[in-house]
Amino acid sequence: MAVKYYAGNKLTGVASDTKPTSNIIDGSTFFVTDTEDLFMYDLDTTAWKVVSGNTIAETLSSKTLTSPVLNGTLSGTAFLDQDNFSSDSAVAVASQQSIKAYVASQVPGSQNVFNTIAVSGQDNVVADSATDTLTFAAGSNITLTTTAGSDTVTIAASSSSATVTITDNENTNENNLISFVADAATATGAHGLEMDGDLHYNPSTGRLTATQLAGTLQTAAQTTITSVGVLDGGSITSNFGSINVGSSTITTSGVVTAGGLTIGSAVITEAELEILDGAAVTTTELNIIDGNTAATGTTLADGDRVVVNDNGTMVQVALTDFETYFESVLDTLSSVTTVGVLNAGSITSGFGSIDIGSSAITTTGTITAGDMTVTGTTTTLNTATVTVEDPLMALASGNDAADAVDIGFYGLYDTSGSLDLYAGLFRDANDSGKWKLFKDLQAAPTTTVNTSGTGYVAGTLVAALEGNATTATTLATGRTIGGTSFDGSANIAVALAAAATTLATARTISSSGDITWTSASFDGSANVTSVAAITADVIINADVKSDAAIAYSKLAALADGNILVGNGSNVATSVNPSGDIDVTNAGVFSIASDTIINADVKSDAAIVDTKLATIATANKVSIAALDIDGAAEIGAAIVDADVFIIDDGAGGTNRKVLASRIKTYAAGAAGASESFAIAMAVAL
Repeated sequence: MAVKYYAGNKLTGVASDTKPTSNIIDGSTFFVTDTEDLFMYDLDTTAWKVVSGNTIAETLSSKTLTSPVLNGTLSGTAFLDQDNFSSDSAVAVASQQSIKAYVASQVPGSQNVFNTIAVSGQDNVVADSATDTLTFAAGSNITLTTTAGSDTVTIAASSSSATVTITDNENTNENNLISFVADAATATGAHGLEMDGDLHYNPSTGRLTATQLAGTLQTAAQTTITSVGVLDGGSITSNFGSINVGSSTITTSGVVTAGGLTIGSAVITEAELEILDGAAVTTTELNIIDGNTAATGTTLADGDRVVVNDNGTMVQVALTDFETYFESVLDTLSSVTTVGVLNAGSITSGFGSIDIGSSAITTTGTITAGDMTVTGTTTTLNTATVTVEDPLMALASGNDAADAVDIGFYGLYDTSGSLDLYAGLFRDANDSGKWKLFKDLQAAPTTTVNTSGTGYVAGTLVAALEGNATTATTLATGRTIGGTSFDGSANIAVALAAAATTLATARTISSSGDITWTSASFDGSANVTSVAAITADVIINADVKSDAAIAYSKLAALADGNILVGNGSNVATSVNPSGDIDVTNAGVFSIASDTIINADVKSDAAIVDTKLATIATANKVSIAALDIDGAAEIGAAIVDADVFIIDDGAGGTNRKVLASRIKTYAAGAAGASESFAIAMAVAL
């Protein structure tokens, strides 16, 4: 909605509760009339609206009041009167009374302070605020001395004063106790003062009240005495009856003896008066009790005494007893709510819990505790050294619902003197939980490290790392070594720097294990040669390459003519062959003479006849062994030069015979025919 506001007095002639219909002015001030209103002109509806005025009830919403003055009383839902602030509202206003009550209830109750100091027979001294000061006022002939270092107030009576200053009081209507000398055996000397609750005097009525008075009233026997002059003689006996002097005073320099004494409504017994009879008190001491504010510079000592009402009995108490009492009471006083500056003492294990609200505990010493729980959002340790016994520190203990925060640590540094930088180590929850080392980040990390933040770079780790990168084959970012690019995918050759010719410190290189080797000392100025040795009894079969082709000359010496044979333990052993076969140092095997028998020849050996020697021994070839059918047919006519085998004389000697001889024999034999000669030749 588009609007225009007109501030000032309403338009002339227009009622404060109506919208202007005339005299519309597009300016900053209306005409002055009897009432003041604020009008708004709605440009969308072209209508006037009263925004505020002194003649209409209004509800202000989202308005800013500058220096407002609120008179009368406050009311409404935004104004609360809760002594305990139970609604805990961030938008409501509290009453003065509720704020006072709440602050009073929140003052720690376990502090060693006084809320109320009570003195018997006197008004209580109440601490109205945390800044109240308890002031010790010295009475007449009393000296107060303070020692700041030991927090000591010394109260001493002046020993030089011999008088007590008394103030005339004849009109106050009150019963005042009368002080008397305590246990005074003599009329002189220093004595304490005592009081009896049954002996008191009313200045307004002039009445002395006691349980009894002792002595003799000197007067003539009278039934009723209403007025007398000065009685200067006589006695009052036991049959006298009661004496009522109204508001007058009974004065005597002698002894008043009575069975009882009533002062006001208080009955004073003989035993109580006997207390006064034994009192030894000086006027100085009475003046002190009377409240004289004069003080002297007397230093209190342990042996000094203070008058105390001990459960109705006035006694002198040594200051050492006061010290013991207050030490005991203050140790366990539950109603103490405020103290000044505590500059001495200790808090022991029986003290209980300490709750100082939002205040701070400051010490230059050491805080020793058992388990310590620190709540809140920030814990700051402003110490030069932090020592932690825990071997495993637990971080991100609240990160059990989701992987939402980074885990690690960081530190602050400044290399320029004008720019804060941060570096640290953390587990990146937004990058698969990778651990990252970073530096130069210009903004402090929060629950996460901004890896895109200004200045963020990966840090450098200098360490002795163990293990292998099982999946990395190259460097993520290639580097240059000696001017040569290197990413780990291949070896590179790097020339030494021209200026570097030797090592600053000479070194040696050595190895141990199956191979031992130690180089000579070298500094890089020249090559060195060293001999490596294989440790004895370390090479096994698996160490020898299958195609190693180890030269025989590398083997241990083998005796002439010996060969290596595996023994029963599967160990190669040098032996000299013997038996049917022999071998020379040239590697030539030979069969010994007269060793092969028929069984040694394979049945299907098929030894070619060229390998056989000429059979010169008779009866070595069986006639059955001749396979004539298996031979090839001559394929030609038999001629005289052809040869046949013949048993010469049938004596077992085989000879060859020419075909011409057979032909001659066959032709010359008696009765032989041609067919016979042919058959005979075939038979042979």
